[in-house]
Amino acid sequence: MKRKELGIHSDIYSFGKTFLYLLESMHKNSEHIEQVLQQCIQENKINRIESFVILKNILLKIQKQNKIRFSCMTYQWYIVGIFICALMMLGMYIYRQQQYAYALAIRQGRYEDAMAMKQELVPYQKGYEEIVRQQIQLGKSEDEAQRIGLDILEAWIQMYQASNNEEIQNYYGMLCIFQDEPSYYRRAYQAFQYTDSSLYKVLSEVCFMLGEQNLNKKDMPKFLNDLIEIESYVETLVDQAQVIKLYEWLLQIYQYYANYLQEDAYDQCFKILDNLNQLSMMQDDKDEINMMYVQIYYEYGMMSMRKQDYDKMKQLFHNAQELMLEIEAMKNDYERLFTLNAYMLIYAELKEDEEQYYKIKMQYYYKHIPEKTSLIHSLYQKVKE
Repeated sequence: MKRKELGIHSDIYSFGKTFLYLLESMHKNSEHIEQVLQQCIQENKINRIESFVILKNILLKIQKQNKIRFSCMTYQWYIVGIFICALMMLGMYIYRQQQYAYALAIRQGRYEDAMAMKQELVPYQKGYEEIVRQQIQLGKSEDEAQRIGLDILEAWIQMYQASNNEEIQNYYGMLCIFQDEPSYYRRAYQAFQYTDSSLYKVLSEVCFMLGEQNLNKKDMPKFLNDLIEIESYVETLVDQAQVIKLYEWLLQIYQYYANYLQEDAYDQCFKILDNLNQLSMMQDDKDEINMMYVQIYYEYGMMSMRKQDYDKMKQLFHNAQELMLEIEAMKNDYERLFTLNAYMLIYAELKEDEEQYYKIKMQYYYKHIPEKTSLIHSLYQKVKE
């Protein structure tokens, strides 16, 4: 069946079919129960019983009003068994639906809906959002307001002994990781470490390494695998705003540790940018994504130059320059454009017409740099020589 066809009506149908079969297999007639089950399997879903709550009340009413005396004790136990199974299924179904609805609301960032399902979380999440809003109104920056909110949220969690509530801890931990500071990574690690979720366990390990700032080469394979696992989880999320925020966080981590992760980091950066590019197709932030591409091309090209892989450097610098010239907002980035042209002239194997082109461009960009740094000046002199 198509996913859109599934719902309460299909579950009611399955319930009716199952227990109608059991009733008929006993070769006994129970007119009232059979009528209820027949209503559950009506072809037109509009004619079916609307919910398991209504179905449960109908069955309990029949049980109370039923005056029939069964001649066979075995048959009575069959009927009792049916009701017990039905009630157990109803309880499990309702609990599962509540858990699914809550998890989906959290994943989609609909915290108000989630809080309505779990009232014990209201003072924490709603309180945090209100504090941030008030601090912004008082003139604090968004970052400052969030940090004040996190400090108060942490105090609340400790004061009301809420540390065993996994949902609160996970919510608090996710807020901490976006602060991108060692102290907040340590807080996130403490929040995530006792979770039952595999995702948050991975996040806990990543936050521990980021918070301790003790990453070395032997840690890098595990660190990279953890980041890729988080990336795979992000692809399953529904809420687009949350997906973008997590992708941008991962992109920042890959860039920061690119000197350790080398090509693997940049390969993952391009994958994330491709995903962000698809998400931005219907939004107004296309230029922002392109500027991220430029930054990665530029950084990757500089790393290739240091590793003396000049063919790769040439291709990456070429991609960066072409993209920069397409973006109106980047046309005045003369320093980076000059640097790209200078390194191409110094290290890349260029044809005569390419060399002339890059010399003209380099001289043009050099004239537009008001404060020439020693690096830029030395590059200019090196090319002239």
